[in-house]
Amino acid sequence: MPQEYIHPEVEATIQRLSPEVKGQAPEAQQDIVKSALRERITRVQNFPASGIAPATSNAPVSTRPSVLPAYAGQSSAGQQLIVEQLVDLALHQGLEKAVTAATKQDAIILDMFHDALTGKLYQLMHERKLI
Repeated sequence: MPQEYIHPEVEATIQRLSPEVKGQAPEAQQDIVKSALRERITRVQNFPASGIAPATSNAPVSTRPSVLPAYAGQSSAGQQLIVEQLVDLALHQGLEKAVTAATKQDAIILDMFHDALTGKLYQLMHERKLI
């Protein structure tokens, strides 16, 4: 099965974090990934926003597995869709563009994006047997 396209910046992040994560307990592995993303979000917060169109609750529902954290079910469908769009933006157009867009959203969306992207990068490392 061919591997999906992942932006080179995200690939580099995965490759850079894999040795740090390998051999750690699962909770520590996710904390390492989350901390690295937190640093990236903090660095980018003052850049100008890129456009993420506001999501509407009547948007089509995705049939692919969700990357959203478990608590996202308490958020609106529009908020969930924005987070999924941000994760997709990160994977295909780069972390900087997605983080820049995410920092211009509500705090709950930024938090869900951070957690969802952490989970997605962690999942990709597992799928590739890097950890």
